[in-house]
Amino acid sequence: MVIKLNTAYDIANEELPFTTCKSQITLMKENGLNVNLTYANEPVSKEHFVDRHCSSLVQRISLMEPILDQLLDQKVVSQEQYDTILTKEPQQNQVQELYSGALRSSGTRGKDIFLSVLEKIDHLLIEDLRGQCRPVPPLFGHLI
Repeated sequence: MVIKLNTAYDIANEELPFTTCKSQITLMKENGLNVNLTYANEPVSKEHFVDRHCSSLVQRISLMEPILDQLLDQKVVSQEQYDTILTKEPQQNQVQELYSGALRSSGTRGKDIFLSVLEKIDHLLIEDLRGQCRPVPPLFGHLI
């Protein structure tokens, strides 16, 4: 338990997400410590990020036209799909139409491109969904 707390304190003190500390997690496992999936930030599901966060993306994406422009350039959506999506109101319906149509039919590759576009256009949204923009809270008793 002391080793886990010392490692967690060191990671929190540096304000690092656990996902960047795989070597420390691996070392703890090799030394016989039971490190659960939550602590190690190991993915439980192989579900794509876009699928896992679909409802949040539908509610929170606010800049559809520049997203669609890039998806059109990269041939994830056709001109016809682009035009159809932009006729939808409100904005949430546009995102839903994109997701249920072009993204679903383009599979993992299309979702990867969409995510890459979102990272450029609305990186704070993606960071929030990944849990990266929350500050690491200090640990109790961190003054050892």
